[in-house]
Order: sequence, then C-alpha cells, then structure tokens
Amino acid sequence: MLDWLKEPLLNSEGLNSTTIALRISISFIFGGVVAAIFRATRVSRQPDTNNIIPTLVLLTGLITMVTMAIGNSPARAFSLVGALSIVRFRTVVADTRDTAFVIFAVAVGMALGAGFLNVALIGLPLGGIAAWIVRPVTSDPEITTVCILTVKIELGVAHQEVLAPIFEKYCSKAVVQEVGTVSKGPAIELKYLVHMNDDRQLLDCVGEINTLHGVQGVELKVKQD
Repeated sequence: MLDWLKEPLLNSEGLNSTTIALRISISFIFGGVVAAIFRATRVSRQPDTNNIIPTLVLLTGLITMVTMAIGNSPARAFSLVGALSIVRFRTVVADTRDTAFVIFAVAVGMALGAGFLNVALIGLPLGGIAAWIVRPVTSDPEITTVCILTVKIELGVAHQEVLAPIFEKYCSKAVVQEVGTVSKGPAIELKYLVHMNDDRQLLDCVGEINTLHGVQGVELKVKQD
C-alpha cells in the first residue's frame, strides 16, 4: 500500500480533514464487503429482512465516525453513549445471524475509526470464511415458513382428496390441528399446521384453495413463535 494512503489509516493522532474523509470512505467500502458476505452466505430464497444489507453499509461508516469523534477521551465516550441511548430500535431481528453481521459491521467500523487497519484487513476475510462455513442450507427445516391454514368446506365434500394436491404443490408438511362446525350452513372448519415450501407463494396457495369445489372460505396466517 502507498505510504500516503497507509499513514492516515494507521495514525490515530492529529486527525485532519484528509484522514477523516479517507477513513470514512474506506469504511463504507468495507461495509459493502460485509454486506456482500451477508448476501452471499444467506439462504437464496430468504428475503432481505429489515433492509439489513444497506444497514450494514451505513452502520460501518457511522461507527467509524463515532470512533474518531470519541478518540481517547472517556468524557466524549460517555457523552456519546448517553446520546445514542436515545435511539430506539423497534424492528425485531428475526434471525440471530443478522445480529452477528451487525456486530461484524460495528467491529470493522471501530477498527477503521481507531486507525487499526490491519485488524479490519485480517478480520474481514476471516469473518467471511467463518460465515461461509456456518452458512444455513436450504434443506434446514427451520427456514420453512410455518402457517395456520383455516379452510371452511361444505359438509360431505371429501376434503382430503380436494386439498391433497394443494398440499403436495405448496407444502412440505400439513397436519390437521382442529376440526369443527361453522355457525351458519352445513359446513365444517378445518385448521392445519402447514410448512410452506416458499413463503412467496402464500397468495397463490390461498387463491388456488379458494377456487376448489366446496370451499366456502380460506385463511392463511403465518404462525408467530
């Protein structure tokens, strides 16, 4: 690496405008690498929940700025902690893996902001290798979307034969949970616990069931843990 580029990245004393701009620019590039690692090691059919990918890029740069602002001053550190505590993260993180990548971005940003370029350069590829080794696989049953399917169907209709093709097409597993009658009309209400093959097909599944013979109503809800 050229000396004019290496010096501002490793020197933690006397930050000037050039050094600050260079560190922040490099941090956004490194944040993009963290986001690329996240995208490359996630389940291919899993949606980008909570806009985590742009968050990783922005977070790396912002943490670099915060680290440079703190410097070696404990007073500024406590002041920034108090200021940042006002921020409330109301979005629930559905996967602990997302949290790990957020911490990954924070660690890279802190290393760059503190002038420890080697920490970021070594930690980034090692973290990527670790994420690739422990990446989730599509055959893992935990990644399937579990839903509660409620179907109202006319009494006398062979519901098993009617619904079997739907389950075979859209679900990897379907188990009857409840059976009961409805208050109006000669019909029964069936509740199934279903594991969807693809959560992008929820609307297609509901629409197809609604067109079946004898079906009076259908409802599909994602099961909350």
